[in-house]
Amino acid sequence: MDTWKIYKKFNNAAMIGFILIELIRLFILSIIVTTLLLVLKQNIMDIGLVIGASVMGGFVLLGLFYLWVCAASLPLLINEMELEEQAAKIEKLQLLLENKNQRFNSKPLHSYDNEDLYTRQLFVITGNTKPDEESRMNRIFY
Repeated sequence: MDTWKIYKKFNNAAMIGFILIELIRLFILSIIVTTLLLVLKQNIMDIGLVIGASVMGGFVLLGLFYLWVCAASLPLLINEMELEEQAAKIEKLQLLLENKNQRFNSKPLHSYDNEDLYTRQLFVITGNTKPDEESRMNRIFY
């Protein structure tokens, strides 16, 4: 069980590391796209090409940032699901424990408590004749 917890912690750390590296990559990509659009604007006089390139670059960056937000929310969703699963498991175990306690609290016809085992005569050896109480007590085995 401990190795599973270590794996989950390592898995979350690896996801957070990936998310941070991806965010840095997206910022660098945004700077590159902006620089390319500025260079394109300075070198080309066709305004339609500049507008088309900026719209296309903006939508590509928008899609990439959207995918990054989805990846960034994944560890939060995983932790939330694990907490819900733990709460459901605890609730189920409490119900099982309550059912078990109710079953054991109701006295059965034959009680097997420890006190009954010590006071009840398990094996009695009787002879052919009816012995008196004192000699009978010597033959009882517990």
